[in-house]
Amino acid sequence: MLHKGSNANPIHLSDAVGSKGTIIAKGAAFDISGNKIAAIDTDALMRVGQYGQGSLQILDGALAHIETLHLGHYLGSEGHVLVSGQGSTLNTDNELKVGFEGLGTLTIENGGVVNTGGFAGIGNTYGDPTAANSWALVTGAGSTWNVSDGFWLHYGSSAGTQHRLDIRDGGAVNVTGYFIFNNFNTDSDAILTVSDRGSVLNVNDPSSGIGISIGNGNKGFMSITNEGLVHSSSAYVGTNTAGIGDTLVSL
Repeated sequence: MLHKGSNANPIHLSDAVGSKGTIIAKGAAFDISGNKIAAIDTDALMRVGQYGQGSLQILDGALAHIETLHLGHYLGSEGHVLVSGQGSTLNTDNELKVGFEGLGTLTIENGGVVNTGGFAGIGNTYGDPTAANSWALVTGAGSTWNVSDGFWLHYGSSAGTQHRLDIRDGGAVNVTGYFIFNNFNTDSDAILTVSDRGSVLNVNDPSSGIGISIGNGNKGFMSITNEGLVHSSSAYVGTNTAGIGDTLVSL
């Protein structure tokens, strides 16, 4: 078990330009946490890909507990997380950002589960046209991403970027709070695909009432194909100035 005690510094995988770092947890506990008031200990975080290339793999029933997780933190960095196999679980008490300014990828497959205690975001690129595209994939029966406090699919302002979430082959994403595509007025794209029977996106937003907002300031695209399912308490398409929302539904 790797345990970070209270009041310790953040943990960075690949902290220098050109560096590479990997942690593989297989069939064991992997615990990165602060003290017992971890939910408000916002300084305790893990960055996978601080400046270089970082990788975290949670396999074969392993358990990872991380307070706050950023993948691909600075421009030019890469952060990759894989959660694969029945019982393999990643829990974060706070936010999970897939691609902060660098490239971030999250893959949940073969029954793996990610539980995000705060909000989740894909693509936090602010103002730099060289920022990387980021994505998350949830694929396979039992593969699940549970998010407790809203989901942003491209929540930055860099023109020319594309960020996406793909739910396939029976994967599921369950969001409490809003699910917003593309929140800024830039020439960029946010793409959601839900494909194949058993694949589902559930959005329950009892607080703000937004539910799903597609193209909330620029281009958002949602594709539901081959008996995929999207369920939301409410939905808006093409909201705010310059908002463009497109939805494809195909059996």
